[in-house]
Order: sequence, then structure tokens, then C-alpha cells
Amino acid sequence: MRCFETNLESFHRIARKGRDLDLKIAAEVMKKKPMEIIAEHEHLDSLLEYIDLDCIETTFDIAHATSFFKNLVDGEALNGMIINCMRRLRKMHNVHLSSATSAKVDTPLLRG
Repeated sequence: MRCFETNLESFHRIARKGRDLDLKIAAEVMKKKPMEIIAEHEHLDSLLEYIDLDCIETTFDIAHATSFFKNLVDGEALNGMIINCMRRLRKMHNVHLSSATSAKVDTPLLRG
């Protein structure tokens, strides 16, 4: 738990510095793996509420979102799940375009 709190405080310091420098800072949902502070869209919402500064926005990573639904085999269903995630994401600033395979995330487009 201490690591999580330290990460939140570090992110808050970065956000304050971004505000002071008039910069936009984008956080994104990462792949599900140990030690990632933001591994689900709900975590990102919590971070936005905790920081509560206009300079913090979000990046939607298509390949990372795909990793959450990798058990879906139907491409159309997968596309629908990704679109629903995008609609739920607050303060979206940009979209990270990449692809994914069942073995690897963040592959070149059209390779996943």
C-alpha cells in the first residue's frame, strides 16, 4: 500500500508542476501487470478525482485496452468493447495507436 500512496503523491507533484508550467499531462491505463499504478479504467478515474487539476488528462491506449479483453475472439465484439472503454474515459486528450497479439502488446499496426 505504501508504494501506491508514494506513486499517487509523485503523480500529484508532477501534476502541480505541469499546472505551474502550463503543460498538459496525460495518464494512461497500462497493461495488467504487477506494480502498475493505473491498470484499469476505474483506477484512472480515481486518479483524476484525487489529482483534480485541469492539466491532467488521459491517453487511451488501444493495445492496452485490447489486453483486458484478450479472451474475446470475435473481432466485432472486441471493437465494441474498445469503443465502450473510450466512451467511459474522462478527459481524453489523445489516443495511442498500436496493436497487440495474444503474446505481445504494443506491436506495429496491422500486426495484431
